[in-house]
Amino acid sequence: MKKLLIIFLMLSFTSTLFANEFALGVVVGTPTGLSGRYKLSTSNIVQTDISSAYSSVDYMWLDGRNFDVVGLNWLYGVGAVANKNIGVRGLTGVEYDLKDYPFHLVGNVSFTIANGTQVGAAVGARYDF
Repeated sequence: MKKLLIIFLMLSFTSTLFANEFALGVVVGTPTGLSGRYKLSTSNIVQTDISSAYSSVDYMWLDGRNFDVVGLNWLYGVGAVANKNIGVRGLTGVEYDLKDYPFHLVGNVSFTIANGTQVGAAVGARYDF
């Protein structure tokens, strides 16, 4: 828990370098822990999840064309996971930007291959810096 707090504080201080592109929050599910996002462009992000079970880094594509709801984006991507082993994962989900607040809500389903296979799901919220 101390490591997660230190990482959270370090990311908070560096967020000023990435104004309006960086988000930090929590996810609950698989995994449960800290979640960060860096927006590379209007259609690409890098996200990371850090938990006691494993950590992951994912390259994600945002696709808002599939919805008629403003602020709702479809996400899909691939990434790497690390725990006792290193593996890969594919995931898909949704992200909803709250119109009048600097928060967005996320939900995803993942398929991980690292010393076996695992299907996971997580929901969370991130604060946009």
